[in-house]
Amino acid sequence: MAGDLLATEARPLIPVALARGEARRPPPDSIRLALAGRTMGTDWSLRCHAPAGTDPAGVEAAVQAVFAGTIAEMSTWEPSSFICRFNGAPAGTTLEMPAGFRQVLAAALEVAAATDGAFDPCLAAEVNRRGFTPAPWVPPGAPGPQPPPHAPGGWRALAAVTGTGGGAGAGAERITQPGGLWLDLSAIAKGHAVDGMGHALRALGIECFLVEIGGEFVGAGIKPDLTPWWVALENPDGTPGGWRVALCGCALASSGDYRRRHVRDGRPVSHIVRRPGAADRYGDLASVSVVAADCMRADAWATALFAAGDADGLALADTHGIAALFQYRDAPPRWSAALGVMLE
Repeated sequence: MAGDLLATEARPLIPVALARGEARRPPPDSIRLALAGRTMGTDWSLRCHAPAGTDPAGVEAAVQAVFAGTIAEMSTWEPSSFICRFNGAPAGTTLEMPAGFRQVLAAALEVAAATDGAFDPCLAAEVNRRGFTPAPWVPPGAPGPQPPPHAPGGWRALAAVTGTGGGAGAGAERITQPGGLWLDLSAIAKGHAVDGMGHALRALGIECFLVEIGGEFVGAGIKPDLTPWWVALENPDGTPGGWRVALCGCALASSGDYRRRHVRDGRPVSHIVRRPGAADRYGDLASVSVVAADCMRADAWATALFAAGDADGLALADTHGIAALFQYRDAPPRWSAALGVMLE
């Protein structure tokens, strides 16, 4: 479904639950808390209306524990993390997967299968080759350790070595390194951490909040004045955009290359690895934003739809009922049918 609006026009996106008036309200004696900081190389923030007597220090400790757990399991920048230990393990090594890692890997393989590999968690070597990882980039043929060759469809091999055939499901507790397989869950782990922030707040009795890491959000409930948590989407040129999302019981994540890309041999190089043969039909695609029930899947789907190219990405979004907005550097935005429902 194509959009024809001007970039200067304001367009609110209203989730169905909010439109139906199903949003939870904060208690009458709630207190407003706002916290922020740095994690995973980016900013995080938290705004909430908490029950009276809630200790801000306890709230921050709870979300910091979420960050620490995500980094320990899934950060390719932390040499002692589980994912780095798996990537560096000799062929045939079998490791017990931590619970969070297991959940994220299952979701990653689910989206990989649904998109026929447009989302692929096995691209760490290719991302390294492009210069977007902590390991220094080594040009082909130069002295120094070379990453393993890029093999499209590595996610299929990963699904096989989890021992479940179709992916790392609830029964898959171990993972075996087949040799030279490098995982990168960066395109889904941050969304998982944002979900974790929400779970941590709910465990403290906080039901109305907006949490964010690096521009990925989860919103729940509404504010005392009965207004939702509004989030403005950024234009590809970095300016505030005309799109606003009312986050109430849902998540928002975006993926694109207008912030993270560099030039090599006169050509732009993106940190997002496009699916072989992917191309943009309607313009120079800059970003894809997805609204979903949880941030982990919003994160993965935004990356998948961008990597698929706009025409295939729109088709995938419509096939799977994904609410997605495609923004361009040189053309009007386009959106999926599920996102169109939020405009009505």
